[in-house]
Amino acid sequence: VLSMKSELKTQISHLLKIYLLLLVNVNIFSQWVQQNSGTTGDLKSVYFVNPLTGWVCGVTGPQSTDRIAKTTDGGNTWIKQNAGTFYVLNSIQFINDQTGWAAGLHGTVVKTTNGGTNWISVFGTTNWDWDKIQFINSQTGWVAGQQLNGIYNTTDGGINWMYLSGSTGFRDICFIDNQKGWAVKLGVNSEVHRTSNGGISWFSTPFAALALVKVVFMDQINGWVIGSNDSVPQTGKILRTTNSGQNWLVLSLDTNTYPRGLFFVNHAKGWFTGSSGKIFITTNGGMDWSRQFTNTSLELKDVYF
Repeated sequence: VLSMKSELKTQISHLLKIYLLLLVNVNIFSQWVQQNSGTTGDLKSVYFVNPLTGWVCGVTGPQSTDRIAKTTDGGNTWIKQNAGTFYVLNSIQFINDQTGWAAGLHGTVVKTTNGGTNWISVFGTTNWDWDKIQFINSQTGWVAGQQLNGIYNTTDGGINWMYLSGSTGFRDICFIDNQKGWAVKLGVNSEVHRTSNGGISWFSTPFAALALVKVVFMDQINGWVIGSNDSVPQTGKILRTTNSGQNWLVLSLDTNTYPRGLFFVNHAKGWFTGSSGKIFITTNGGMDWSRQFTNTSLELKDVYF
């Protein structure tokens, strides 16, 4: 299931679509079929807790608080949920079918404990915009954003948040436990950061002329980062590490797209999405990528399996 950005130049520019994988060939030649989310807004993030139950978040219009939609039938139908905020939500995550969080503009963080039937605000004292929220259990989580010189951490499910000043503005974060995590900083010269103390301090590795947007780790040592080459339009880059981010193998993606979403289900198999409706799959850990059919030219911002 994916989220996409509307484009006014197409006949379906005002229809927000969601895509569900149709298993034609599980390796390379799978294709995606279009699903209607029931909203004309711009979806930013998607998360599923099982093959049937998932949520998307984003924007549904300037005067609407229905910033979240839920499915319980694998994406065939979606029900809007009142997030209790007019602000755009950029990131959503659940730890089970009841408890989840979403974060977005103007420091907004909302939480549900009943599958999204009700959402309550658990943050909102800052004007910083959040790009990513992640929880590793019901108590411990982080929020991060490109504008903020630092991140916030909670150890009580979002009731209280602590500012961690030893970091920088992050586009994306990925923690595998309460101590070890990685992050990417977006800019003319992007950086990959790693922490071993829960985000209190970070070690950075710079990458000149790269705009890095997404980081994914499967365990303590195996991870990937995706982005694009600022000097060459629509030239993707994939970074691969097998030693916790101490060293990175940088590979070019001959895909003619700006990468956006990234997800791996194991050490070998993963997908990334990007501009012009493109989706690519790897079955060898990111060394090679093959395109999958989508029948859309809309930007696909996120992917989750």
